[in-house]
Amino acid sequence: AKNGTEYNMRKAAEECAELATILLQITNKKIDGAPEQQALIDEIGDVAIRLEILKKLVPEDKLQERIDKKLKKYLTYIEEQTYSKF
Repeated sequence: AKNGTEYNMRKAAEECAELATILLQITNKKIDGAPEQQALIDEIGDVAIRLEILKKLVPEDKLQERIDKKLKKYLTYIEEQTYSKF
């Protein structure tokens, strides 16, 4: 089926790879051909849509537990100033 689980996993992986490419282009080089802000917006939007689809494949409570755990860790980094810039 075109909209089956495997298809949606492949599409999510593809969109994540495209976002990763844009992020690397932006951060690794400031040369001609570096993506415009709109390209970044487009890829973030594409990944966000695919994540919404993937969320339906896993238990919501387990996903929320993971999100809460990572958010707590992230907030600790901010408090400890582990990250220097945002």
